[in-house]
Amino acid sequence: MSVVVIAQAWRTAAGHVVDDVMEQLWTGTPAHHRAQGLPVNVVGSVEGSPPAARTDRFVRRMGAWCLHAAQEAWMTSGIRAGERAGVYLGYGGVRAHWDDLMPALQHQTDGVTLLWERGLRTLHPYWMLNNLSNNVHALAAQALGITGEGMTTGGANAGAVALCQAIRALETRAVDAALVMAHDSLVAPEVVLDMCGRGILNTSADVAGPYDVASAGGVAGEAAAALVLVRQEDAPAGMRVQGVTSAVAGEPHEGIARLLQRLPTHRDVVDGMGAAQRLTDDGERAALGGSSPLTSLQSLLGNTGAASALLQVIAVGQSLRLGRLMPVAKLRNVAPGPLRPVVKAAAFTGRSALCLSSGSPGLVSAIHLEVP
Repeated sequence: MSVVVIAQAWRTAAGHVVDDVMEQLWTGTPAHHRAQGLPVNVVGSVEGSPPAARTDRFVRRMGAWCLHAAQEAWMTSGIRAGERAGVYLGYGGVRAHWDDLMPALQHQTDGVTLLWERGLRTLHPYWMLNNLSNNVHALAAQALGITGEGMTTGGANAGAVALCQAIRALETRAVDAALVMAHDSLVAPEVVLDMCGRGILNTSADVAGPYDVASAGGVAGEAAAALVLVRQEDAPAGMRVQGVTSAVAGEPHEGIARLLQRLPTHRDVVDGMGAAQRLTDDGERAALGGSSPLTSLQSLLGNTGAASALLQVIAVGQSLRLGRLMPVAKLRNVAPGPLRPVVKAAAFTGRSALCLSSGSPGLVSAIHLEVP
């Protein structure tokens, strides 16, 4: 059974309004900003901070952006809240952020004396509550009056897992509407250093795009996104929707080819993982085969971690609906192999897409979209 997206919202490095961001993406202009004090040249960070709110003591910046996106999508959907609606959240995982911990730890010494006086008192009394895994889920459900079942998942492809769970809940009629949210940030110094150490990020002054012969790592990004899903027969008449026919979140080291066996075989376009690492990119294209045009949302917005899958549903769905392909950013010399990376914007008449996103280590998710 197909479910459909009846409302959507996001907060990205390219902006917050879906239509405005899509106009930038279709030009192939990456939403990258100069990095400050990091061992990388650029990052795909969301500029600014959300308006101050009472919930700020319980969520970090991207969690607050996720709440804003969730409220926008839910209000746009026109659905009344209640026990037949559920919330499904994917987030990147609990991280001990340097900006919190360094003031508390930098003056500590051996032993356990004077811990409070040497810095622990600088930690906000709500610091632990601020980092609870399900804060955004609980606050969104409370604010929107959603009382049905739901789930919070963490990890590098948690957005895809949340989407899978929402689809299953709709298929089994456990809920009649699902609010699916995801947020992540990979631009924190501790995350950037870790990813650089593992060779995931490009540290040169000139970043080559995915599927380029000079690809040497991607760009760290961050984003928040929200979708409202219903069963196809329950979609409001006349509403422009895209259908999510199926989604799977692979287990560690499950190959792409094996993952695709659980999805429809037809696709008019592929939005790839876009890892910008030659070995990974070549393996992805070889596993996919065929001759479909290949796009890469990650090349435009950066690696957005747990939010990647939901961003793809929005961006690729809009591209299918409006018949325009997104070019792969910074693609100068295409590496040999199957599939044709899109080098510049083009009109398009296809109606189905395969969206691949990757987590770490070895996690791959796949979503099949169709537009009526």
